[in-house]
Amino acid sequence: DTEPSSRNSLGELWWEFRNIRPGAEGEMRFDAESQAVELVQRFAQATWTNAAGKQLPPGRISEQEGDVSLRTASAQTDGPSRVLHLRTSPGGSLTGRYAMSAGSPHRLYATVALAGDSGAAAVEVSTGGGAATSLVLTKEHPRQLLVSDLSDRLELTVRAADNTGTAEVEVVEAWLTSLPVCAVDLVAPDRGFSWQPEPAGTAVRNGMSLHDGSYYGSAVLALPMGGDGPRVWTGKQLLTVPGEAQVLRALFGFEAGAKPGTAARLSLTISRAEREWNLMRDLETEVYPDDGDREGGFRSNTLAVVEAALPREIVGREAIVQVEVRAESAAPFVFAIPCLRLCRG
Repeated sequence: DTEPSSRNSLGELWWEFRNIRPGAEGEMRFDAESQAVELVQRFAQATWTNAAGKQLPPGRISEQEGDVSLRTASAQTDGPSRVLHLRTSPGGSLTGRYAMSAGSPHRLYATVALAGDSGAAAVEVSTGGGAATSLVLTKEHPRQLLVSDLSDRLELTVRAADNTGTAEVEVVEAWLTSLPVCAVDLVAPDRGFSWQPEPAGTAVRNGMSLHDGSYYGSAVLALPMGGDGPRVWTGKQLLTVPGEAQVLRALFGFEAGAKPGTAARLSLTISRAEREWNLMRDLETEVYPDDGDREGGFRSNTLAVVEAALPREIVGREAIVQVEVRAESAAPFVFAIPCLRLCRG
């Protein structure tokens, strides 16, 4: 079986570590095997169709029907030298369907960028029949890291934003990593927190650009704060904790555009009857100035991650999960929680 330590704090399984053992000079040795699925080089395993439903053979070039192929990256795209190039027919679309392990949740990390002289292009990701997550690439914002949670199938669709022109998009990198089974998704649209003050302005959005440069495509809980808005949000959700729930996993930060110096603190508790357990207290996150170095800026503005074991006393019983967010800066901002889940390991 996979060692629990093989998963990162978000539950993602990128590498599997086995046979951990001491080395001859006191170092630790282990065997590592990559578990993530790289999708760009596997593009020929997907089924690609255009808006008319015609299947497109990978590698065949056709301006009238659209095409999908591996090409040398354009000058505006840094990263791998070979990228997946998607081009639609005029006014058309192009969709790729990748099969995944049935019933196994996955997270997609895909870096997409405009190619050549393409105008604005819409990129959509869905899990087959479900609501699509869509972002638009423009000349002003030609590149984006898209993050989306999926289940049994990945559908990636590209089209011109105005539905008339030809869209050309490069998929620079695309990886699927498995996730643990989610017992309860606390920010799912069909669930809800009871908020104090009254929940005016709170919303669960189907996608949001975040301050770390990513576009998170799953449900994102948005809390407007600072300025004339509340300085403290307290939300409670009553639920019966499933028997398979073992760990609370959370990811939080700010909507893109938050000013440097924007800061907030997050506390998470779970309670039952007269007892309360602190899962995280006053974890602070802040937006730092971009020093002009994209890589440095990315590292300094990563999202904050929470991984906390659930107390055994509440498993299988009714409990209250409480989220408290406090603004630590004056300027208005939107606090974003793209992941808040009770998971099975």
